[in-house]
Amino acid sequence: EGEGEGEGEGEGEGEGEGEAPCVSNADCDDDLFCNGAERCDDGSCLAGLAPAGPVDGGSACTEFECDESGDAVVEVPVDDGTSCANLALCVPDAVCSAGQCVGERDTNPDNNTCTVEACNGSGSVSVVNPDDFNACTVDTCDISGTPVHTPIPAPSDNVACTVDSCNNFGGVLHTPDDSLCAAGEGCDVDEGCVADVYVNDTDVALEADFCNVQFPTAPTEVDINTSVDFFGQIFEGGMTNANDGQTPGIRAQIGIGTDRAALADFIFSEAVFNTASPGNNTNNDEYRGVFVAPVAGNFRVLFRFSLDDGRSWTACDVGGAGSDNNLSFNIENAAQITVFDGF
Repeated sequence: EGEGEGEGEGEGEGEGEGEAPCVSNADCDDDLFCNGAERCDDGSCLAGLAPAGPVDGGSACTEFECDESGDAVVEVPVDDGTSCANLALCVPDAVCSAGQCVGERDTNPDNNTCTVEACNGSGSVSVVNPDDFNACTVDTCDISGTPVHTPIPAPSDNVACTVDSCNNFGGVLHTPDDSLCAAGEGCDVDEGCVADVYVNDTDVALEADFCNVQFPTAPTEVDINTSVDFFGQIFEGGMTNANDGQTPGIRAQIGIGTDRAALADFIFSEAVFNTASPGNNTNNDEYRGVFVAPVAGNFRVLFRFSLDDGRSWTACDVGGAGSDNNLSFNIENAAQITVFDGF
């Protein structure tokens, strides 16, 4: 009797507290669509997977959620104001409104005018290199992606008679311009307009060894507004005869004056090295200046050369001047030109 009572009590209590194992998936169904389909696995119920929308469905402004009342997954709009920016479509500031992505198209969404976006969803971008390899320009692009090269203003040297410029090879330049000074004055790059200093007949080191008006030497006649090329030469021992090209450190100018003008009243302008006359540049350097007849009358033409960038000058006439051979400048020996009114 003792054993019979013990077994009966034990089995009855165990079966009353435990849960019956599942046999099929139907035993696990909780009748909730949004919980997914539960299933029976080896006598135990496993939770189902919540139903979701299509992988390739929806948009940036919608999302999928489960509707228990309709036993379906439905597409609903996201909160208004949610960003739906898409740089590939060039709408960088777009936001959602009632399930739609709205925003203005911006063809320059990266704020870089040197990139050209396809704006077709591909994300394709063409890059423009605006660099013109010129140190004197700021290189950018306009809204169409076309390169724009804006010149850099050259910093002023605060000298009124120099022209401030930027050169891609020489950098910032301050070029003296004597025309910005009064007659009888020249432009000094440090001091501005200063009275011309002539060192003719002084035998100082800065007096040219030899210089002249090379051509034309005979009196010339032209009509008004006609331009005439004049040529002047300089010899400086150890400089002009050291090479066949232009000698560094020499500055040349052509001077125009009326028939009776004093040297201080001549108007000077820069002459240029004559590269077309290599034979004449073996010992002497030759420079070309242009005379343009402004009015009818009698004029004189001369050259002057400087070995110290315009601080001092050697004036030159047709007969020649300079420290060699006791040459002496005489304004009466300047080249002569007569200008007619053409009528």
